[in-house]
Amino acid sequence: MLISFWDSASVSLKTGMPVHIETMSAISSSPTSPEPTFESTKEIDTMRIPMTEYLTIDLDTEQWGCRVCEHELGSARGNYKEGTLVYDRDPREIHQAIIDPDKYEFTFAPDPNFCRILEFYCPGCGTQIETEYLPPGHPPTVDMIWDIDSLRAKWLERGVDPQTAITYGPGEDAEAGAAGHHH
Repeated sequence: MLISFWDSASVSLKTGMPVHIETMSAISSSPTSPEPTFESTKEIDTMRIPMTEYLTIDLDTEQWGCRVCEHELGSARGNYKEGTLVYDRDPREIHQAIIDPDKYEFTFAPDPNFCRILEFYCPGCGTQIETEYLPPGHPPTVDMIWDIDSLRAKWLERGVDPQTAITYGPGEDAEAGAAGHHH
């Protein structure tokens, strides 16, 4: 079932056919920090920092964004999962029973009464951003908290474009980049 972040955090869900439910529309406002000077940013057109393979933080707007379609996912001072679509999967869909469930109570497949799988998707392009295994009723985790002001200051001090300095992500060949790396 596709759900919004807040629905998944507040209610116990039933699994079933995927259903689209609108994501939250109100994103909490965040305090703004002082504008950087022209002198400190003349080398950088944008302050979009790649954070994971599929997530960026735009330090100009202080918003999480999708690296595939640039859809804004919410305040970078909060949890990016709040702006995603969430698919609450029955764990048996992913991990099928190893032994016959008609004959045995325990089949080595996760019991949906004790485990659920949440898949987080970009509402703009449908890219899967994250997956997590949680007990039923547990809210989605907060897996990243960043000091936005400090992050901005560090990238301004470096004076380089973060999108060219960090070269992993969609469309990148991670293995080719590591071809010269040997242990």
